[in-house]
Amino acid sequence: MKELNKVEIGSLGEKQVMLSLSKIGIDSIKLPSTFPCDIFCSNGLRIEVKTSTLRKEGEREYWSFKLQNSQVRNILDYFILVCLDKNLEVENLYVVPNNIILKRDILSIPRNPKGYSYNGFSLNKYKNNFKNIFQKTNFFTKKEE
Repeated sequence: MKELNKVEIGSLGEKQVMLSLSKIGIDSIKLPSTFPCDIFCSNGLRIEVKTSTLRKEGEREYWSFKLQNSQVRNILDYFILVCLDKNLEVENLYVVPNNIILKRDILSIPRNPKGYSYNGFSLNKYKNNFKNIFQKTNFFTKKEE
């Protein structure tokens, strides 16, 4: 298997997120790298995708995400954290509202998160959870007058 660079791994994560959004009926487009977010959805949501391959230190396995980019953080609705296994298959997706991790620059998620919490709450409720993504109104629907 060819070794992927960081850009290719990021692109793989973005494609997986767009596929997941499509499966739940949300159209999305990948924006050029000059835009302040990665994906724009048909319901008006702005999503930043962060992708990590599984890392290992001793017995500890985890994914690590660099979230910094202070210029655009205030316009994002969600971070979707894509956790890839050693075969570059998606193991988990975390659909996390921006305001939950707004002040974090780096976030690590253990593979076996027993008892793990971030600022007093578990990230488990965001694991593979796309249901909250429907909350914003449809951006492309013209309002009737």
